[in-house]
Amino acid sequence: MHVTNYPTNLTDKQWQVMEKYLDSQKRMRKHSLREIFNALLYLFKTSCQWRMLPLDFPKWKLLYYFYSRRYMEITLLSNKKLGFKPLPKRWIVERTFTWLENFRRLAKDYEYTVSLSVSMVLIAFITLAFNNIS
Repeated sequence: MHVTNYPTNLTDKQWQVMEKYLDSQKRMRKHSLREIFNALLYLFKTSCQWRMLPLDFPKWKLLYYFYSRRYMEITLLSNKKLGFKPLPKRWIVERTFTWLENFRRLAKDYEYTVSLSVSMVLIAFITLAFNNIS
């Protein structure tokens, strides 16, 4: 299947960074994790409905399953590897909200659970961090 190069897709350099935080076990998958992350990033940026994702992405049910079940595991794994160290007065609240306004999916509370909403915010911040990788 031909995959369109959407502006939200991860670059090769961004994907190299992301791979470090993924489970090192190699499993046979029909769709690569990169395809799955590209689809999720597209969803966050465009705020489309799960069922209205372009057809060149994996099926929406697979994406939703991955997002709802696996995303928190990846977040926890990355926190263990790096060690979370808060920096005092690092972020100004107003600036943070301004950054998050660029993600249409965060404009309303579309998610059914708080944990899924938190995951959406985390993915938005990951996207912002990736934008700094050139």
